Amino acid sequence: MSNTPRKIHVFVLFFVLLPLTGCLLRNRRVVTHISTANLKDATLQQLVDSINTNAAGFKSFKAEVDIDASLGGKKKGKVTDYKDYTDYPELAGHILLRKPEMLRLRGSWGIAGTMFEMVNSGSGFSLSIPPKKKFWIGSNNVPDSIEMPDSAKTQSKQTRQQPLVAVLERLRPQSILDALLLKEIGPNEEAVMEHGVEIVKDEKTHKDAEQADYVVIVIRKEDGNPPHLARKIIFSRTDLLPHRQLIYDKQGRLVTDVRYDRFFQIGAIQFPGVIDIERPIEEFDIQVSFSKESLHLDVPIADEQFVLTQPPGTQLINLDDKTGISAPSNIQPASHP
Repeated sequence: MSNTPRKIHVFVLFFVLLPLTGCLLRNRRVVTHISTANLKDATLQQLVDSINTNAAGFKSFKAEVDIDASLGGKKKGKVTDYKDYTDYPELAGHILLRKPEMLRLRGSWGIAGTMFEMVNSGSGFSLSIPPKKKFWIGSNNVPDSIEMPDSAKTQSKQTRQQPLVAVLERLRPQSILDALLLKEIGPNEEAVMEHGVEIVKDEKTHKDAEQADYVVIVIRKEDGNPPHLARKIIFSRTDLLPHRQLIYDKQGRLVTDVRYDRFFQIGAIQFPGVIDIERPIEEFDIQVSFSKESLHLDVPIADEQFVLTQPPGTQLINLDDKTGISAPSNIQPASHP
């Protein structure tokens, strides 16, 4: 008996059963829109020089700013904006900054007065939230985010409908300082470049489109420790300005995601008009908006302006002390800068 009919039968059976297995190969055209923007070219050295020159262009600044905040994300299942719980459209803020590590930030709501004030003095920080009658102090040589004592965590449940307060309770001023300043690439750091791609809204087609960008990857080397990823700085190729900075901890976790937008120029300095600071682990976001008219570079700022005194009648929370909360204090409050 010939094997030919059997081969034909098997061949036909294969094509009958194949669709049932879901394994048919189908070609599908993938439509990808490419940005029509004119892109600029740069070398790694040019981008590094741009970062370092801009960072070295000023030593201090003071500014009146607007502040917005939101709390929540995938872990919490929702995002809450503080404006949902107030008649005030946004916080009016005041910033004093002096390199390398001095920061004072105050936020207020109209006639309600000061809502918070925080100071970073290099080795330590302090945070005052007058409406909650709380005053935090702590050192900077501890983890990025505030780990509140159990007693403070219990009390913080009362702030669930006050997202800005909840954000501030989890924040160290050093995190804001690191985000506000795009720091120089130092001698203990090494930079490499990646050709990346981002999704943008094309100006001509008004559709989402892929656009090439530059990613400067900064590796930090520390004595006694292996090199680790410190930052990624993403440059748009339409203007060769740093529009995003990703900051990592020593374990390689993304701890701060900063976006910079609406740049304006003061002298030789390119300064972002909007700085959006996202902390993905704690799931909160703070946006700080600047105007060219209210920003003053290289102003003299005395050491005394980075001293924040505990207001009377507030609870002192020492984050370096496991016991948490002390008795209320009667120390006189500091004057505003």
